[in-house]
Amino acid sequence: MHEKTPLSKKVGLQEHRKLKSKKQAVRNIWSGFATFGLVGWSVAMPMILGITLGIWLDNHYPGDRSWTLMLLIAGLSIATSPSLQHGF
Repeated sequence: MHEKTPLSKKVGLQEHRKLKSKKQAVRNIWSGFATFGLVGWSVAMPMILGITLGIWLDNHYPGDRSWTLMLLIAGLSIATSPSLQHGF
């Protein structure tokens, strides 16, 4: 039987990885979309909650300042702070 050299083992391993990645290409595209959606929701939800609470506060406690605008900015700040902390 033919014994494999270190170079042939390395080439075989790279070929195996390449073939495996081609098989998973479709799944990776969909997982990319899922990640994109997850990030979108993690940004959108704090903003939507801030707007909703702001509208309620503006209707129940009217004043000179807009609670909606302040809580929208607060929601945006909360949503983007993790990415800013990681230098993203």
